[in-house]
Amino acid sequence: MVKVKQIMKKFEMKALNPEHADYEKEVLAPSIHRMGLELTGAAPASNMGNVIGWGTRESKYLLSLSKEEAIKNLDRVITDTTPAIILSKGVSKEVVDLIIPEANKHKTAVFQRDMHLATINMNIGWYIIKHFAPKESVHGSLVVMNGLGVMIVGESGIGKSEAVLELIQRGHLFVSDDTVFIKKIGTEFFGEPSPITKGYLEARGMGLIDVPSVYGLKSVKDKTIINLVIELVGEKDLNNVDRLGTDDLSYEILGGKIKKMQLPLKTGRSLSSLIEAATNLFTTRVNGVADPLDEIMRRRDESN
Repeated sequence: MVKVKQIMKKFEMKALNPEHADYEKEVLAPSIHRMGLELTGAAPASNMGNVIGWGTRESKYLLSLSKEEAIKNLDRVITDTTPAIILSKGVSKEVVDLIIPEANKHKTAVFQRDMHLATINMNIGWYIIKHFAPKESVHGSLVVMNGLGVMIVGESGIGKSEAVLELIQRGHLFVSDDTVFIKKIGTEFFGEPSPITKGYLEARGMGLIDVPSVYGLKSVKDKTIINLVIELVGEKDLNNVDRLGTDDLSYEILGGKIKKMQLPLKTGRSLSSLIEAATNLFTTRVNGVADPLDEIMRRRDESN
């Protein structure tokens, strides 16, 4: 849930009716609702807490009505549950003057942006959607490697944080250590750190490391799409590892799946190098490069 005052602060907006607007109102639905049909009466008004967005078409429609009809229609769609109204650049001052008195009755904030409604939806609408996206926390670490978001998981004490520290030293970007908050928006998964431990990494023997201070602000990123999950597997579970990497593995979360690869751990191996190699291999597969095993089988068939 997000409040009107949060949207105001995020997008640096000022209400057109500040003396009557209730900025504590909560947005209860994850979208900006145009309510064009509802405004005309072609559909019943059913605003259940959406921010209303209106553009040029709504403005022209209201201007086509008598003042009494326009006010009647506005009164039907603006209710106590309407948290805010955002008008595009195409809404005329004459229409704004009709809307504000009706909004004032319900303490609904009215904003106007110098942009098209489609742009308002892409920016402010996306911000609202993210607040309502289902979220889950995972015990793992998250880095960005060559533009790919890679989440590293495995049992506690297996070496995730140490591997991440090495990856940071190799120039990759740090997002989160120990806990990753994951949101699913559409078909994509977004990962970000816990607000409490953001920017910190715990390495055994050294304690907490303030990554931005030690490695610079350019070494960290606030959030990323998660493209790949790498599972670190200890020696006791090596029998369960996909040795050739031919299985189509996935990490299931929030009703969806993220591509997964397994890395078996053995003494003497450079874990960060293995993670880099696995990520590069994943990239080649995504880009359609032939799988080595398939190529070997093709060569075998040709030799026969």
